[in-house]
Amino acid sequence: MKICTHHWAMCRKAIDDRGLTPLVGTGQAAMERAVEEIEGRPTEDATYDPLMALNYMLMGRAIEVMGLSAMVTDMERYADNDGEVCPLCEPRRIFDLHLGKTCGDPQCTLSAIPTGTKPYDEDFIDGASDSILQHCRERWLVAGVQ
Repeated sequence: MKICTHHWAMCRKAIDDRGLTPLVGTGQAAMERAVEEIEGRPTEDATYDPLMALNYMLMGRAIEVMGLSAMVTDMERYADNDGEVCPLCEPRRIFDLHLGKTCGDPQCTLSAIPTGTKPYDEDFIDGASDSILQHCRERWLVAGVQ
């Protein structure tokens, strides 16, 4: 699973719009933090990376929505994303089938309506980014009002 370039740019913009870009680590710093988390070592607020936190939130939500199918690779179907499922493109495609259209399954009871007027992917990026901003404020990583 990998966020596509289109959605990665949207994620970067969402973090930047909330004034969190100064907390985003470089590639090496982000990798070191990820290794610490995987190994179960305690991490410090000083190394918190809101962009990576958003990445993890989106991937976790995709697994909740799609199950293990989020982890498949298919070079033909996902050629524009190195054969990887984008955790935002695929759920949006699935949900769009259920918004005023039919998915073709008469037994389907899925109702997918975003919380606002935005499509699912945009709505989730905004909601997750707002949660990250709140976390940063609570941990005093950024000022309370931006």
